[in-house]
Amino acid sequence: MLDPLLQSEFGLHPCQYEVFSNPARFRVLVAGRRFGKTHLALTAMLLAATLHPDQVVWYVGPNNSQSKRIAWDRLKKLTEPYWSKDPNETDLRIDLSNGSTLFVYGAFNPESLRGRGIDFLVLDEFALIDPQAWFSVLRPALSDRKGRVLFIGTPQGRNHFFDMSEFAKITPDSDAF
Repeated sequence: MLDPLLQSEFGLHPCQYEVFSNPARFRVLVAGRRFGKTHLALTAMLLAATLHPDQVVWYVGPNNSQSKRIAWDRLKKLTEPYWSKDPNETDLRIDLSNGSTLFVYGAFNPESLRGRGIDFLVLDEFALIDPQAWFSVLRPALSDRKGRVLFIGTPQGRNHFFDMSEFAKITPDSDAF
């Protein structure tokens, strides 16, 4: 668990901090609009990328334009003190001085996400992402590196995001909020 001083440094409110500091490998957060899910996710990405060298950290939203609009500028601002060079605006890639790399992607074409192992993954608005992107492409990319994931999104009824939340409640090394 992180020190309370770090909690205030990251600007997390107590409910965000509860999710942020939870050690589960798979965390699922279902929360309404304006909870601060994206701020929480980007903060978790920063921590995942800076605590250990050579980490591969991904933010994946429903599509490229939405992911870029929601996360890219905020992620650049948050990570700027750690850059090894200017971010790649075309690839939405940030290289850090410790060898870690952060990427922003969309899941509209899940096949385009194949190929690289991932240490930490954020799936934003998971209810709007094809579940096969998770099961067929992203979940296997976490396996060899024992990667962690944070699923976030707003409630959208009883769909695969709801199922993931229920599954996390009863599965070891998982938690739901």
